[in-house]
Amino acid sequence: MICKQCNRENWDSSTVCAYCGASLIPDNSAPQPAPDPYAPGYETPVYPGAYEQPTQPIYNNPYTPNYGDPAYAGSYEQPLDPAFAGTGEQPQEPAPKKSKKKLWLTISAIVVSVALVVGLVVYLYITSRPEYKIINALGNTVEALPQSFSGAGTLKDIAQTIYDLEPDDAVGIDISMESNGEGFTASIARDMDEEVMSANISVKTRYDGNYEFAIGATDEKLMVQSDLLGSKVYTIPLEDFGEEFEASDLNKLLKLSGESEVTMISSFLSSLSIDLFADTSLSYFWDNAEVVSDFVSDLELTEVDETLLGAKDLTVYRGTTSLEDIMELYEGYIEYTLTQMLGEDIADDLMSFMDFSDSMYYDSDESLNLYFGIDDDDCLVAVYFCFEEDEEEGFGIRLCGKKNIWDDIRIYEGSEVIGGVEKESTSDGLVWNFYDMDTGDYEEAEKDIVFHIECNDARGTVSFYEDGRYGSEEVFTIRYSKKGDKISFDMEAPDEDVTLSITLVEDPTITLPQGREQSVLDMDMYDFMELAEMFD
Repeated sequence: MICKQCNRENWDSSTVCAYCGASLIPDNSAPQPAPDPYAPGYETPVYPGAYEQPTQPIYNNPYTPNYGDPAYAGSYEQPLDPAFAGTGEQPQEPAPKKSKKKLWLTISAIVVSVALVVGLVVYLYITSRPEYKIINALGNTVEALPQSFSGAGTLKDIAQTIYDLEPDDAVGIDISMESNGEGFTASIARDMDEEVMSANISVKTRYDGNYEFAIGATDEKLMVQSDLLGSKVYTIPLEDFGEEFEASDLNKLLKLSGESEVTMISSFLSSLSIDLFADTSLSYFWDNAEVVSDFVSDLELTEVDETLLGAKDLTVYRGTTSLEDIMELYEGYIEYTLTQMLGEDIADDLMSFMDFSDSMYYDSDESLNLYFGIDDDDCLVAVYFCFEEDEEEGFGIRLCGKKNIWDDIRIYEGSEVIGGVEKESTSDGLVWNFYDMDTGDYEEAEKDIVFHIECNDARGTVSFYEDGRYGSEEVFTIRYSKKGDKISFDMEAPDEDVTLSITLVEDPTITLPQGREQSVLDMDMYDFMELAEMFD
């Protein structure tokens, strides 16, 4: 801004001239034109004070001219801030503040790096442990099973579809069976994610006609409807069942009997909790039950440099257990399943009633050696167990297939093959031969085929034959097909009047019973008498 009084330049934000003190506020009544530097008598603005331009750009800007250079002699001077007028000093830009964001990014990077290193060390430690290697190898072995059906395209597709099913997938099964004029049909559907299931069952009798049942369940209640029970839908609460039963009319009715057995039943039901959608699968048990980790840890697996079942190129691990430990693992799975479905109190009572400790195996303190063989493809292909005192008298199984490990399965007693299963490819599909053999050299001993299975993929049939001295005799045949999301199996037995049909459906329609609901726990004596009359 140029001062009208002294014709010197000031900062645009100034209201008073820093040199003569004149007001710099413009008079709006008569706007003044900007001075023309080419007009006669125009003087270049000069700044006061013995101020010398720096020899380097003030703001380190490569596009700012170096006013200390002779080439710029006589050029105009940069304006001073009024606050520095007469001091000869040039105002400096404030020092930049340290960024907190940059500091936190640095700290985060250090934390993440340390976590990655620790995680890598832990991962390498876990994956190097023998029990991890064996469990991982077992998964690879199971994964290879569907591929063994190569040569029977439709059957392989069915096997892969069933293998890929997850425990929480929505799945439906249609079953029908008939023999000698009697049988049943059932359509069962379940969705674990939505916690809902249904079953429609029709029972066919030879003399009394058919009976229809519709059953449904959610996480809150179980529903039953039948033409034998009228049109009502009878319900049983599943959520907090024990508490609901304890306060119910049915419990009061049972207690009126005064019978000790009835009182015992009443007490049992009062402590019962029911979960129809608990995951009781063996894989879930293996991943989550403490009894499994204890069993695996007690094996104390170590790598040994030994030949296992005639294979020299396997990585072999040895562990030690006992029949009692194996029985405890089995008992643990039963207890785990009961606890998941019925609650801890009832599970404890039932386990006490079954009393696994009566088993002869609980009296056995003999040590049992387990050997596991893993091949170069990280598949578990050999398992051998024997008593510690006599390792030559154990039993084992080895997968020896070349294209697929499941193509050749051999069963061992000691170091000799006593039987097995071999797969052959044919023009129509596949054949599996089940054989036994005299002990001796595997390559030289004669195999005695006792059973074989023929798969004709073109016709969609799997036939089971019993082999003997006088030839083969068909036992039964299963017809299979896959159309869209439906997989069907139909069984026929030539010498028996029996037919069985099973259809597996993905994403089925689930239909719950419809009608006026009647809670079983709220029924009184007259309701039960009325219900009993329907069966007369």
